[in-house]
Amino acid sequence: MTKRHATIARRNRWTIIPDGPWAANLVGVSTQVAAKIVYLSDGEQEVSLGRRSVQFKHARPQSLPGGDRKSALVVKALRHLGKDGVDDRALSVLKSSLSG
Repeated sequence: MTKRHATIARRNRWTIIPDGPWAANLVGVSTQVAAKIVYLSDGEQEVSLGRRSVQFKHARPQSLPGGDRKSALVVKALRHLGKDGVDDRALSVLKSSLSG
């Protein structure tokens, strides 16, 4: 999560968690760079920051982190990878991101 994105969320009093390829990239299990950055949020808005677009997509409260944001980010990365996308390397990276 970048400072700009966190500032937008804080200003709007939203809880946010990166989603999809952005989440997988942040935890290091994917080198794919998201063309559009998507956060799950309790608010909804699309913002242009320079040449990039950031979407804050409304999500049910159960989908948003209650306490441990790191765990929520790992769960979102796993969902993006899917059952077939999780290999030993991905598990190792995810394990180290949770312990660090």
